[in-house]
Amino acid sequence: MTHHMMSITYGPKIAAVCDGTCTQIIRKGNRVSVGDTIIFHGWEGKPYRSKWNWRKRVFVTEVIPMYATEYGFTHTKNMNAIFYPWDDAHADEIAAMDFISPPHGLMLARALAELNGGNIDGEYQIIRWG
Repeated sequence: MTHHMMSITYGPKIAAVCDGTCTQIIRKGNRVSVGDTIIFHGWEGKPYRSKWNWRKRVFVTEVIPMYATEYGFTHTKNMNAIFYPWDDAHADEIAAMDFISPPHGLMLARALAELNGGNIDGEYQIIRWG
């Protein structure tokens, strides 16, 4: 079991994570496993330059791989994997669970790109708890 610290700066998601309505986050990389602990936190002012203003500890219950490109994503690296374009209903479901506003796969793609310096390509994890 590993412990992680993650900040949340996406406005529509903060209150939902704090009150337990949102139980999913998507992060680039492959560092989180089922059974890990995450402490989420927010900032009083400017991110990374101010004190934390809230914390919430969760225990990871599910981790789903996601391999993304600008065109869409799969859940495995297998050549025969199902490919979901960002405007697919499955992408919309993931966006809704992630409290993306509005809850659409294309907005999810935009949020992931912005979170990662404009480059959406790469390996992600859909991390769930609760």
